[in-house]
Amino acid sequence: MDETKTNRTGDRSVLKIILHSVVWLCKRLALMYVLIYFLLGHVIDYTKVQDKNMLKALNDLKPDLSYFVKYEENQGPFNKAELQRNITYYKKITEFFPQNPTAHGMLGFAYYHADDQNKAIEYFQKATELHPQFFWFYYNLGVINFKDGRYADAIEPLNKALTTNLTHTLTLLSTSEIYRRLFVGLSGLGKTMSTHLGTGTQNCYKLLVLSNLHLKNYKELLNITNYAIYLKIDELDFFYYFAGLAAYELKQYGQAIFYFDKALKENPEYSDTYYYLSLSLKAMNQETAATQMLLKGSAINKAKAPTPYQNTIINPQMF
Repeated sequence: MDETKTNRTGDRSVLKIILHSVVWLCKRLALMYVLIYFLLGHVIDYTKVQDKNMLKALNDLKPDLSYFVKYEENQGPFNKAELQRNITYYKKITEFFPQNPTAHGMLGFAYYHADDQNKAIEYFQKATELHPQFFWFYYNLGVINFKDGRYADAIEPLNKALTTNLTHTLTLLSTSEIYRRLFVGLSGLGKTMSTHLGTGTQNCYKLLVLSNLHLKNYKELLNITNYAIYLKIDELDFFYYFAGLAAYELKQYGQAIFYFDKALKENPEYSDTYYYLSLSLKAMNQETAATQMLLKGSAINKAKAPTPYQNTIINPQMF
């Protein structure tokens, strides 16, 4: 009997200890939840404050966002002060949002116009890393390297531009908040973007042709021109002429004559075509025809010397 009573007393003691432990644990948990709630609320509030401060900082720096569009479309003058405001603005965006490819691309574009080619290349390169399927980032890298005479460095980004998925380029142009603000008030945007991409593609092939010409890579030059001709890229006279020139340098004179004839059908007013056609005919012992072509070319030069294809001017583009 005493033993049973003792056991019951012990059970109650154990139960009391368990209850005390549960109460203590609940208090601790309640305190912990209060602390978590407070800390989370503080973090969320702090994030809101951060967002507000970032927004205020960007609004305070905001330049004329349509400046580059107007300048690129020849609708406004070049303005150094506005250019610097754009650099400051986009640099701040890259600080706040380091993973934003469009901000890096715009900063590269701004630095190019500020004549800081190294910075322009740095930011365009970063933009390609953040968005490897955007045509214009690679295009601009290729153009800048070409204009600076780094022909070998121009070839890789130009080729990469041609292998990008243009749907991804159009998607970023349509969804990016930065581009959306740039395009405010611009009519016919879809057609403009598509037209620019067509011109950009054509320019890529042109610059690949001229880069390989400068490097005297005549076999590659012939391959590129043949492919551009196969695709029926605009200004076929340009590609036929350089295909003929590549074939001439490779001593494939019969092929050179074929390409120069095609080039003259597209553009009969380019004197250099007659000159190299004359040399090719002479190499094939067609002296009379060679003399005739040389005289035709000389007559065109006397009337009005055409601008050489090699002097093609191509600049970076925003979109």
